[in-house]
Amino acid sequence: MQLDLQAPGLAIGTGIREHVARRLNSALSRCSNRIRRVSVRLRDINGPRGGIDKRCSIKVEMENAGAITIEENGSELRSLINRAMERTARNVFKRLDRVTRPVRLRKMRGETEPLDLE
Repeated sequence: MQLDLQAPGLAIGTGIREHVARRLNSALSRCSNRIRRVSVRLRDINGPRGGIDKRCSIKVEMENAGAITIEENGSELRSLINRAMERTARNVFKRLDRVTRPVRLRKMRGETEPLDLE
């Protein structure tokens, strides 16, 4: 799993970089062999004006399952990263479950195409 972290307009130190890497590892370690690349973008939307002005965008590119993009806004960077990682993990696991679940189980749970009423 390859991590690409960018933060244009934000002065982030090694603490934030390590926090992102640690959260990413704990959130997605179970399926890291199915993930090609994770891109994390941290931005300051409003500049120095303050308020809810930071955005965390996470894009996960998976093997044979496409890509998922999650965006989260907030004022405190670490809690923003935590929320975005939690949402990303939920969505990645849901997508991988949908892709890898056998068709037979999907039919048993009622996840089939619309019925033909001929």
